Amino acid sequence: MALLEAAAVLFPKLGFDGATSDLLAAEAGVNKAMINYHFGGKKGLYQALLVSVLAEVHDTLGRLRQAELPAEVKLSRFIEQFSALNTRRPTLAALILREVLSGGRFVDEALMPRFLGIFESVRAIVWQGTREGAFRRVDPLLTHLSIVGALIFFFGTAPFRERLIAEGRIPALPPTVEKFVAHLQEMVMDGIASRPAAPVP
Repeated sequence: MALLEAAAVLFPKLGFDGATSDLLAAEAGVNKAMINYHFGGKKGLYQALLVSVLAEVHDTLGRLRQAELPAEVKLSRFIEQFSALNTRRPTLAALILREVLSGGRFVDEALMPRFLGIFESVRAIVWQGTREGAFRRVDPLLTHLSIVGALIFFFGTAPFRERLIAEGRIPALPPTVEKFVAHLQEMVMDGIASRPAAPVP
């Protein structure tokens, strides 16, 4: 639907307050009254966007969580799949960042389980890896923040980072998604891998 597509562009870019009904309607090429007719107002449109985005994230990661795979494989695929979601929805990271920084202003009780599903996926994988002996005992929340935080920051800051690199302010080549994913996988796996017991003196 044109209004949801417009919302996916403008809300992450301008925030809830900056993306006015006039701008949303103009981006969608429809009359402003259509926002009220289909969604009951701008808030309803914004929440419909969150539902759409979080449903895809929740379903994708939920299937991974239930898969019959070793925890090491699951965690590696979690990083790959969360990255793929951001690639398919280029504004996903900015949308999540804005909502989190607002204190979850529009995450109601109906949306909360889908939002928490990202953390639940990491926690389940970490606990599985600990049981299997593949991971040492680590804090699931800190692990979640380290992985998801790194991915959200990587995708959310891409335009600014690419501009700084293009201007020569950061002396580096623009990192590809594949390169960042491989780097994060290696860093995370090395960081939480089960360590051999110290030899008894």
